[in-house]
Amino acid sequence: MDNKNFFKSLRVLYLAAMVTVLILGCHSYLIPYQGQTVSEKNQIRLDDGKDRFGSWQSEDVIVEFSYTKTTSLLSITGFIDFDDSLKNSYTSLEHFFLWLHLIDAENKIVGFKRIDQKILSNPIEKAPFHAEIELSPGVKAMTFSYSGKATEHSEDGSLMTDFWKLPDDR
Repeated sequence: MDNKNFFKSLRVLYLAAMVTVLILGCHSYLIPYQGQTVSEKNQIRLDDGKDRFGSWQSEDVIVEFSYTKTTSLLSITGFIDFDDSLKNSYTSLEHFFLWLHLIDAENKIVGFKRIDQKILSNPIEKAPFHAEIELSPGVKAMTFSYSGKATEHSEDGSLMTDFWKLPDDR
């Protein structure tokens, strides 16, 4: 092997090593909350069958839903509404993301899916959602998390707030 090919091979090996380090180092950012323990009080138990109904509420958001669960699929439909304090104080959402997290028998997050995304919603109002989520074996519960930014523009200037909820705020 000549020097030119040796250095080319060395560069490829170095690049592969750097990509591997980046992927392993950023794993928690690529799969948010993967492996995090969720207390039972913050879990919504998933029962097999059709037309199961429920709701989930935080200080900012109310999620009303119905779902059908089989061994390998969760189909969920519902509405996201926002607390009156948010709707009365701000006129629009700059952005809003809602995630559904899947939880196993050891109370660990084993999967997630972003099930709703709103950008520049004016006014802040109730919104429908629907998602189909493949289930890995052993999923027994779910929970939600979200992040958003609400804004109010007036002649006096702008007011904004970031709001969020993690999967297991204790």
